[in-house]
Amino acid sequence: MKRTLMIIDDDPRVRELFRAALADEFEVVCAEGGQEGLDACRRSVPDVILLDLCMPRVDGMRVLMELRMEEGTSGVPVVVFSSARLDGPTRAALARHANVRLLLDKVADFRRFGDAVRGAVLT
Repeated sequence: MKRTLMIIDDDPRVRELFRAALADEFEVVCAEGGQEGLDACRRSVPDVILLDLCMPRVDGMRVLMELRMEEGTSGVPVVVFSSARLDGPTRAALARHANVRLLLDKVADFRRFGDAVRGAVLT
């Protein structure tokens, strides 16, 4: 049985790219925004989450906070990614977050995503 990967990103091209790249190894569920992703995680807790930080309305930082506060999702590993330049305090906050396993640049680190997701499930 495949493990479940939740991809939370507002860009449909990015969701499809990651879904296609990881569908052989994971049962992939996609959410087009933070609130939709939180709702989906509450219905069925995934094994790992691939989370974009920069989304309208409910951003990735809010998603991380909500995941941490709920018993069912507080231990789900998260690989965070963003195409935005993150300042030092934001990077430090992410590094301290218990769920976050890795922070990747959406463009520069694309080839590392598969390994990052696999590794997050195993830790």
